[in-house]
Amino acid sequence: MAWPQLENAEALVRNARHNGRFGGVRLPIVTVVSGFLWQLSSPVVALIWFVAMLLVERAATLLRERLSKGAMQYALAHLMSLTAMSALWVCFGLLLWRSDTELGRTAATIGLLTTALYGALGGQKDWRAGAILTTPPLIALFALVSWHAWSHWSVFEALVSTLATFGACVSVLAAARALNQSDATLARANRSLEQISARLADSMDLLEETSSLAEVGGWRLDLRTNQLEWTAQTRQIHEVDERFVPTLENALDFYTAESRPKFEAAVALAGETGQAWDMELQIRTARGNERWVRAVGRATIVDGVAINLHGVFADITSRVQLEEGLRQAQRLESVGRLAGGIAHDFNNVLTAVLNSADLLQTTKQDDPRYNKLVDTILKATERASSLTRGLLAFSRQQLLTPRPTDLNKAIAEAANLVSALIPSDIRLMLDFHSSEVTALLDPNQLNSALINLAVNAKDAMPAGGILRLSTKVESRAGAEFGVITVSDTGAGIDPAHLSQVFEPFFTTKSGDGGTGLGLSMVHGFVTQSGGEVAVQSSPGAGTTFTLTFPLMREHKEAPASSKPVGGKNGASVGLSILLVDDDELIRDALALSLRDKGHIVVTAPDGPRALQLYDEGVFDVVIADVVLTAQMSGPQLAEVLQERNPRLNTVLVSGYTHDKLTGTGRLAPGVSFLQKPFSIDALTAHLASLQVGSQASRATG
Repeated sequence: MAWPQLENAEALVRNARHNGRFGGVRLPIVTVVSGFLWQLSSPVVALIWFVAMLLVERAATLLRERLSKGAMQYALAHLMSLTAMSALWVCFGLLLWRSDTELGRTAATIGLLTTALYGALGGQKDWRAGAILTTPPLIALFALVSWHAWSHWSVFEALVSTLATFGACVSVLAAARALNQSDATLARANRSLEQISARLADSMDLLEETSSLAEVGGWRLDLRTNQLEWTAQTRQIHEVDERFVPTLENALDFYTAESRPKFEAAVALAGETGQAWDMELQIRTARGNERWVRAVGRATIVDGVAINLHGVFADITSRVQLEEGLRQAQRLESVGRLAGGIAHDFNNVLTAVLNSADLLQTTKQDDPRYNKLVDTILKATERASSLTRGLLAFSRQQLLTPRPTDLNKAIAEAANLVSALIPSDIRLMLDFHSSEVTALLDPNQLNSALINLAVNAKDAMPAGGILRLSTKVESRAGAEFGVITVSDTGAGIDPAHLSQVFEPFFTTKSGDGGTGLGLSMVHGFVTQSGGEVAVQSSPGAGTTFTLTFPLMREHKEAPASSKPVGGKNGASVGLSILLVDDDELIRDALALSLRDKGHIVVTAPDGPRALQLYDEGVFDVVIADVVLTAQMSGPQLAEVLQERNPRLNTVLVSGYTHDKLTGTGRLAPGVSFLQKPFSIDALTAHLASLQVGSQASRATG
């Protein structure tokens, strides 16, 4: 049952807890007081009063215990027990006063005053409890003393006694009121302090949480005592626990040899001039991990003297790694553009050399050295052509033929070739994903990339080891990716070289161990296919290459296309060809080679001249370089020719790939592409595949 109008419910709880501390002295007092009643009143009355007081006291104790635990439904019962207790003490005073003895009146006065003072002290937590225990005894005392004074003393004595008694009662009531108000003020102050403490604790928790999320820690150094304090996040950045006691010396030991002098100089300058510092430094944690931190701090100067230093640490390791990766990507991109441009120009030169050498080879010469020299030129040209293909692969400009490819089948096919390349002391292990892993890419180039990686792994394990090829599927941001992993247990890669492994011509192999294009070709192929390649390695722990490709959601197997066959024995002869190239060297070499094959060749240096010659003659096919002049490129020329004669076949040739040059990677109907360098036989086969017949009809404008 709840107290009807509880203005301050907590006060009753505090009052119950407060009065509970007096429980040990109440029973002896009740026993002594019962003895007074036994002597001055009667044994029966004393026994009745003693039993009643024990019952009331026991009930009050039980209710007080319940209430002190917050059970507010016992509030009314608790106040009623206090009322009964106050009434029994008033009865005690009246019974002793009736004895009409000086001892009885003195005992009654002391008993009533004691009850009132107990109420004043016990009721300081709640005014209701104090009023119940204080007011009735004081009223009884005032009435008894006043009645006795006016009955037995003179008017003056009675008046003085009445006023004195009234003053004493008022003083007790005032004291009780003052105690209650002071306690209430203290309770409010305690509640405010608790609220402030709770807000401070919440703020500290928020600060720790945000510092942890931002990976920012704080510190403070008292220069007068050399006491260093670290926040929890600072300890986490340094990877130490709460038992670690930071000092100036052991804190400086965390900095690397390059960073410590910088930090010490900044701190010394701040102590002398008050100048703040903001720098990026490298530390080595207690667990041996290297991290980059941004250190910001300043000194507190009082009367020209620095009394403390304080600052923050921000873990910027991820940002530094991202910036380094960006710089590496930009460097590779720049080198790739340079490599692609060089390869394009070199392919043009190789086309002229290759076709000239082919033509020389068909010329009969009696000197045996002549044929040997021609063979040497052809071999050198092929070797140079392989080099340019590697450069184009690195620069993501190689010619790809993407189609749906199961990565499981891809590593199985690569493993068949790799098993013949590795010695018996290297164990080849395959780990396939449980289902088909299909990506859109060039399977031949993927096979070359896997073999390239496998050969590198073989070279890293001269004493044998394990070579593992595996596939799996990963989900990232709602998309699925197929992952091929090529790992070995070999010597590993020096951390100083790890950022350079994909750069062209970089190699750690001595002598003729490699050209340095293998990994750059892998990087170019994977990137051109829309994927990512990553490497993890450390000396003595092996190397792992990870190739990641976006998976196809749905795919249909493309039907195998049969190449058209042109002319007798797959060759077209006697064609009328318009050859367009702005490089005179290439134009003349190709024209000679084509004429040697029995074709009629008309040459043009640019697009406008080609259009003029086309209008003046009849041509079966047009062969045009992609990069001509700013006025008209090869693709633009082909577009104009297709508008004039949709049945005309146009062959675009370039040192670049058609993916690079057309943007979309798609060529218009009737337009085909042949990448430089190519031999005259390759060009002849390409023309034959177009099923071009001599004297092809030409649509007039």
